[in-house]
Amino acid sequence: MCDVSIFVLDMTEGVWSGSDQLGEAHDAVSTARLMHTLGDSSRKSSVIGVGGSGAIFMEEEKGYRENPWPSCEGLAISKAVGMGLCCCNKQDDPDLSKEINIVAGTAISKKEHIALMNAAYVATSAKVKINVFWIGSSPVDIPLQQAVACTSGICIPLPNASRLLQVLLQTVLTPSVAGSLSIPPPSSVDTRISCFKDNTLVEIGLVCPVCFSVYGSTHSNMERCDTCSTALT
Repeated sequence: MCDVSIFVLDMTEGVWSGSDQLGEAHDAVSTARLMHTLGDSSRKSSVIGVGGSGAIFMEEEKGYRENPWPSCEGLAISKAVGMGLCCCNKQDDPDLSKEINIVAGTAISKKEHIALMNAAYVATSAKVKINVFWIGSSPVDIPLQQAVACTSGICIPLPNASRLLQVLLQTVLTPSVAGSLSIPPPSSVDTRISCFKDNTLVEIGLVCPVCFSVYGSTHSNMERCDTCSTALT
């Protein structure tokens, strides 16, 4: 069991088929948080929720705090992960095991891809695993796949929220039994990055030699990098 476990719950419309599903998911995550700290006060755990308008709230031992980032619409998941990293960073002991568990089911916005990958790189250097529990029948979102792969986390797709608590308890809270679960093997990860100019996925493009910003082939005639203003031609 990790010493620090942060749960990020996507509560935006489209993830859940009804209020019952959302309530079930919220109860599962809240229960997992409480179970994580049960019997050991040294363990730390919080729930970070993302609302439909991009509002963020947090549940933790100290109580309830709402919307510390009021204008994060379109970047809510990556900023929630950033908040989770801040929570992990508050723990002074470098030997503590830490993880961020994302419960989501809709694709993040195109402009959020780069922000989420930046958070994943920070998580890697801080030795924080990012796990994804994907709700629904659609394929797992590409940026979330990349974040999991980058941090050596796990990704588990679920058809609905009915088994979420069971899976959280078995994989996050008691990882010793995770090997006995029928967790699908990781599929090949789509490693394409988003264009820094228009946020589309890039297969062949242009890379700035100074800041490594990536631009799609449609911007091959750019004279200067939008990020650092280096001459590209």
